[in-house]
Amino acid sequence: MIIKLKQIGKLKMKSYLSALNELLEKHNVAQQQIAQHIGVKQPTVSRWLNGERKLPLTTLFIIVEFVAMLEDLDKNKILKEILVYD
Repeated sequence: MIIKLKQIGKLKMKSYLSALNELLEKHNVAQQQIAQHIGVKQPTVSRWLNGERKLPLTTLFIIVEFVAMLEDLDKNKILKEILVYD
């Protein structure tokens, strides 16, 4: 049972990461832009986005706010799409 819960957790993580990656691609936001905005190196952003490292929830919010600011979008709508993404 524990293994199944862990697998479900990974699938959910990959789902919102997929949605986040699609959002960044759609709006032509580069990993380097995110890295500079957050104050980390680009490889760290890459590891977050490909699931190698856990993306902190606060960092997810910062990334979404950044994209929303760049593209004049509603950050709450973006978050809803990412976190409910299947």
